[in-house]
Amino acid sequence: MPIINRLQFVMYLFAALWSLTANAFETGSDKLRINGYGTLGLAHTNSKDAYYRLNLDQEGFRDGYDLKNLSNLGLQINYFFSDTLEFNTQLLLKDVPDYSANRAFKTAFLKYQPNSQFDISLGRMTNDAYLLSDYKDVGFARLWAHVPVEFYGPVSTDGYDGIRLQYHQPFNDGVFSTSVWGGTTKYPLYSRNGSASVKLQPNMGLILRWEDQTWLFRLFYSQGKINSPNDRLKALDKALIQAEQFGWNGASSIGPFTYDDTWLRYLSAGVSYERDGWVISTELSYAKSDSTYNDDALSGYLSIGHRFDSVTPFIMLSQTKSLSNREKVDAAPAGFDSLQQIAQVVADLTYRDQHSLSLGARWDIMQKVSLKAQWDRTWIGAYGGVLFESQPNPSQDHSIDTVSITMDFIF
Repeated sequence: MPIINRLQFVMYLFAALWSLTANAFETGSDKLRINGYGTLGLAHTNSKDAYYRLNLDQEGFRDGYDLKNLSNLGLQINYFFSDTLEFNTQLLLKDVPDYSANRAFKTAFLKYQPNSQFDISLGRMTNDAYLLSDYKDVGFARLWAHVPVEFYGPVSTDGYDGIRLQYHQPFNDGVFSTSVWGGTTKYPLYSRNGSASVKLQPNMGLILRWEDQTWLFRLFYSQGKINSPNDRLKALDKALIQAEQFGWNGASSIGPFTYDDTWLRYLSAGVSYERDGWVISTELSYAKSDSTYNDDALSGYLSIGHRFDSVTPFIMLSQTKSLSNREKVDAAPAGFDSLQQIAQVVADLTYRDQHSLSLGARWDIMQKVSLKAQWDRTWIGAYGGVLFESQPNPSQDHSIDTVSITMDFIF
């Protein structure tokens, strides 16, 4: 284990042990509030080829144990300048490639709320694309050992730098909220062939939400223009154009593969229910891209749990699936075989065909500490393992088993 990994592990463990005895994070100021959270997690997978990971900015692991994918440590700081003006920042420490101080700031924004119904925020925020957007990384706030990979995995970040307007109104014994936002979003993507960062500018969205003490309904829509002038896939498009000039008829029509200057649209809906011991949630999303080889896809999950005193067993089904068949690049004439193979590999990069069954339980051992265990059986269709990177991409259907054990805590 590298030194940095050992250091992070010690920090996670220290925070976890400290949370067992800490009552609160006292600041001595009514204007300053500090809270922390973390997860110490161990996972094992029997995957021989695919690298198991929770989302696309992780490098993943295979055929063994791992401490990095599930573990993190976070800190949230709120400073209240007045009754109407607040500063919020959230820092997250986790072990992923190319993790910088800038990426560690999950949120950093000013919020002005002149009354109970309206507020405006400026800075870095989450876009509320999911039911768990505000606390996706807070393991203690969710039922499972980890979020459903098929739903949360395809998007490596749900934050943006920009502005948000929100309106809240009591309605039907609950609260109805609507918000509009706009700004810039960066999606870090990790691959063993080279990491990349996709930038959406502009990126904008609308959220409708209603909740009471039992139900939560949420509807989300966003659209963003991919701004990636240095997209390396442009070189592939250029090579295909040149190949046609040198004898591969129709090569230029295979592309374009580049996603620069295309629009990405995302629609999601979610419902959660919590009453009489039942903890039920479901979400469904539809992603549509103007890019030729970025397949439109549906993703979703259904989770059902029931609380028995301090223990909550649960079952979950999740799936992500491209809405079109796998694109096959036509055979090339002699001399262009390598280029054809590269084009096929790239065409497969966004093809999805994966679903999972999860069984597990949460045990609240203390007021601020929980233990969780979760088993996942994941079925991956031929060439459909975009979430779990494989080299080469398996051409046959296969399945993997993963077991996760976590200790989640807040302080």
